[in-house]
Amino acid sequence: MINIFLLGPLGDKRISNTVRKILLPYFSVAFDSFGGVVFPDSPEIQLINCGHISTIFDKKSILILKESFSSRNKLGNIGSTTAIIPEENSFALSAVKTKTSNFITCGLSSSAALGFSSFTSESAVISLQSKLTNIFGNHVFPCDISVKYSNPPERFSLLAACAALLLTVDRPVYSFTF
Repeated sequence: MINIFLLGPLGDKRISNTVRKILLPYFSVAFDSFGGVVFPDSPEIQLINCGHISTIFDKKSILILKESFSSRNKLGNIGSTTAIIPEENSFALSAVKTKTSNFITCGLSSSAALGFSSFTSESAVISLQSKLTNIFGNHVFPCDISVKYSNPPERFSLLAACAALLLTVDRPVYSFTF
C-alpha cells in the first residue's frame, strides 16, 4: 500500500478531497471521512491527514504539505520520501529542504516543477517543468497534462493531486477528467 501523508491543519480537507477524486479512477483509496475512515477491501493507497510527522520510513510514501502548513505543524525525519510542497509557502519550502532533496514544488511561477499553462472554469493544462522519478523508480519526463473538471478545484490542490498521480502510476498520464 502507498501512504500519502497530508501534513497541515487537520480541519483543512480541501486537498484531501481533490487528491481522492483524482486517484480513485486509478486506485482503491482509503481516506478520512467526516464519519470516520473509509477503508475499502485491499486499498492500494491510503490518504492520511495529520498535523505532525515524526518519522516516515517507507520509500513508497508521499508527503504533501498543505498550503496552510505552518510552524504549528511538526515535520520530523522523512528519509527518502518524496515531498510535494506549495512553492509560495516559504516556511514549508525551507522545512522540507532541511529534511530531503527529494521534493516537487507546485505553484504559479515558472520556477515551480509543476505549474499551470492554462486554468479556466472547465479545464486546465498542467505543465511538468522538470524530470521526476516516481515511486517505482521510473522517470517521468517534462510534459503537459490536460485536465477537465465539472467544478474548478483550488489551484494548489489540483497541482498537488496531479503530482501524486504522476508519482504513483506506472505509466505517464497525459489527460484525465474528474
